[in-house]
Amino acid sequence: MSRLAAVEEEPLRERLSQVIDAVPGYTIVHCCDTTVRFEIMRRAGANGISFDLGQLRRGEVDAVAEVADAGLGLFVGVDSEARESAERAIQLWQRMGIPARAEQTVITPSCGLAGASPAEARATLARCHEAARILAEMIGESA
Repeated sequence: MSRLAAVEEEPLRERLSQVIDAVPGYTIVHCCDTTVRFEIMRRAGANGISFDLGQLRRGEVDAVAEVADAGLGLFVGVDSEARESAERAIQLWQRMGIPARAEQTVITPSCGLAGASPAEARATLARCHEAARILAEMIGESA
């Protein structure tokens, strides 16, 4: 096995932009790497960015804040019970120093549902749905 050289930022942004431009409608870019290139995805024209909250590094919170300030959707992947997932999403907004926005936040499974059985997928999506309801309530209470 061998390693591939990292792709330079500008060609990466250009190629990603081409893909996004070819898709009609709302576009979400997902990254489950330990280093999410938020700025590249934002500059490429994504409407939303999906990432695993458990992979987010300290220095990346400012990049997430820039994405949120730009109005992009935050698709926050968490693998917790509903209330804890909502609390973790609120904590992210607090760390960014921005008032939490339920309409801009989607709680998702952290790494998708590819290996899940249909029953597991339904249960996971039900937890995400419940977490979104709790998140909206928590934001409403703090406003």
